[in-house]
This record gives sequence, C-alpha cells and structure tokens, in this order.
Amino acid sequence: MVKILKPILLIFIKSKAMKRLVIDLLKALAKQTDNTIDDQAVEFIEARMFPGSTTGLQ
Repeated sequence: MVKILKPILLIFIKSKAMKRLVIDLLKALAKQTDNTIDDQAVEFIEARMFPGSTTGLQ
C-alpha cells in the first residue's frame, strides 16, 4: 500500500497548490503567537518557495 501511495504523495507535495496550503497554514499558526520572529520566518519561507511573490524579503 505504501509503495502505491508514496509516488502519488510525492508528486502532490511538489505542486504549487500544496506549497500554498503549507504557507497559509504557517501564516495562520504564526498569527496565534505574540512574537514577530515567526511571522518573519514565514515570510522568508514564502519568498524562497515563490520567488516571484511580493513579500518584503526579496
């Protein structure tokens, strides 16, 4: 079963939609904290995952 699902999951993980989902989840988690370091970390990750995006860390 794992041999069948593994290639499918690996392809799905590399998709742009999955990357966007991960970024959105990280942003939601970062909003729940009081510090700003995690917000900056999410911006850094987003800038590296989506080089053409309009984040402040280009």
